[in-house]
This record gives sequence, C-alpha cells and structure tokens, in this order.
Amino acid sequence: MSAFVADLEVSLRGRLAELEDERGRIEAALSHLAPKPRVRTHKQHVPRGANRRLIIDALRVHGPLGVAELNERTGIARNTLSATLNVMKRAKLVTLRADGRWKARR
Repeated sequence: MSAFVADLEVSLRGRLAELEDERGRIEAALSHLAPKPRVRTHKQHVPRGANRRLIIDALRVHGPLGVAELNERTGIARNTLSATLNVMKRAKLVTLRADGRWKARR
C-alpha cells in the first residue's frame, strides 16, 4: 500500500471518529427534548404519519429490522406496525427481505 493511501486511511479514520463523537454529543443534547414513549395503550392515539416517521427513523439508524425489533425500538403495537408496514411497502417506502422464517424490513 502506498504512503498516500495509508495517510488517507488514517485521516479518514480520524475524521470518522470525530463525526461519531459529534453525533453522540448531538443525540445526548437532543434526547431530553423529545423522549419517545416506550409503551402505548389503546387510548393513546398517535397519528399515522408519526408512526411512519418513527419506523423510517428506526430503520435508518439500525438497518433492516423485523416487526418484533421495530416494536421494541419504537413502542408501536405489533398489529399497528404490520398494517403501517404494509401501507409503506405498497408505497415502496420499505422493502421486505425474507430470511428463512424471519422477514426484515429496510
């Protein structure tokens, strides 16, 4: 490997570490502004658009997830998740990848 490529790799790794630190500080600063409820009851109504945003944000941050994992990360009931994911799939906002008996959304 040439010296230029080695120097570039070291530089990029350093910048990546800086960006990850900055992201952590930003997330910590914003975490108190909009806490997400972990559990919702049937009496709490969340607009469908908010559910879609929660799902898209979770998939962006964590990559492909199944319904159970999305349920844990967003707090949206599984039946609501399934219905919302079907609508999002028809709109081509998410794709479905079957892996054995598990299905992951991306």
